[in-house]
Amino acid sequence: MAKEINDESEAGLSRVLGTSIAIEGEFGPRGADAECAYLGGSMNVSGAGISYPVITGSCITSAAGKVVVVHTYDDPGKGGGAEGKMRFARTIALTIGKAP
Repeated sequence: MAKEINDESEAGLSRVLGTSIAIEGEFGPRGADAECAYLGGSMNVSGAGISYPVITGSCITSAAGKVVVVHTYDDPGKGGGAEGKMRFARTIALTIGKAP
């Protein structure tokens, strides 16, 4: 599944940015709780002669009868790693659910 996610992300970013992008690393399911299903991991994104490491965490939930997916990203070593990014995504998602 992680390879499929990377392949789809590479294709989308390459199309939007107009240059070939490569994504290596792990991004995938990391469990669930009463509020969210989580995705997280660390990746290296490269293209146009630049390489950039990224950590990410996501929360998939529902708000106002709609599916909501919140993705958060940061530099490695910041924000508590992928686990911290997943917690931050959860916080944002729960805030969306409380919006009028």
